[in-house]
Amino acid sequence: MEKERWYQDLYDIANLAHSLGLVVIEDSKLADIGSTNDAGMYYARQKGMDAVTFSPFAGNLEEAVKQAHSRDLGLISMVLMSNPEFGKIKSMWVDVEDDFEAYNGRAGIICGSHHVEYYLKLARDAQRFGADGIVIGAPSPKNHIKEYEIQAVRKLVDDNMLVLLPGVGKQGGEAGIIWKYFGRNNVIVNVGRDLMFPNGSNSTPEQQAEKAKYYFDMLNQLRAA
Repeated sequence: MEKERWYQDLYDIANLAHSLGLVVIEDSKLADIGSTNDAGMYYARQKGMDAVTFSPFAGNLEEAVKQAHSRDLGLISMVLMSNPEFGKIKSMWVDVEDDFEAYNGRAGIICGSHHVEYYLKLARDAQRFGADGIVIGAPSPKNHIKEYEIQAVRKLVDDNMLVLLPGVGKQGGEAGIIWKYFGRNNVIVNVGRDLMFPNGSNSTPEQQAEKAKYYFDMLNQLRAA
C-alpha cells in the first residue's frame, strides 16, 4: 500500500509539472540489458515521465532509443560526465572502424583499425542512433571537462540535439560556456541539491522558491548574452 501511494505521488507531481508547461525527466541513467531497460522505460512512462537518461555502458544505445521511442519517451544519453573517475576513461581509444569517416579526421589507426576517444564515440552514437539528447557536465576549474571537448562533441551532433547540463549549483559548474556551442533553446540545465536543500535539510519552501528564482534569472541572463 505504501508503495502504491509513493507511485501515485510521482505521477501527481509529473502531472502538476506538465500543467505548468514543464518537461519531466527521470534521471535514472538506465544501464542494463534490453529487457531490463525496457521495463524501466515502461514504468517511467506510467509515472508520467517525458524522457529518461541512459548510460550506454552496455553498448546497446541503438536498441534503447528504439525502446524509448516506442513508449513515447525521449532518451538522453550520457556523453561527458564531470566526476573524476570519468576523467580517467573518457580518452580511452575505442574501435570505430564501421563509422570512422564521420569523425572528421580525428580517428587514429591502432592495430590496423580506426579508433577515437571514448567520449567522441558516445557523442557520435547518440547522433547516429537518434537519441533525443546528450548529457554534458558543466565544466569548472574543479573538474576535468575542457572547452575543446565540448566543441568536439558539438561537431558530431546536429543543430537539434538537446543537452542536459548537470553540475551547476553545489558542484560549481559554469553553465554559460554551453551556449557558445549549442543553441540557446537546446540546453536543459539540471540543478538538484542547491534547489532542494538551499539551507540544508531544514530548507523551507520559501527558501527553495528563492533559490529557484535565482537560477531562473541567472540562466536566462546567460542564454541572452
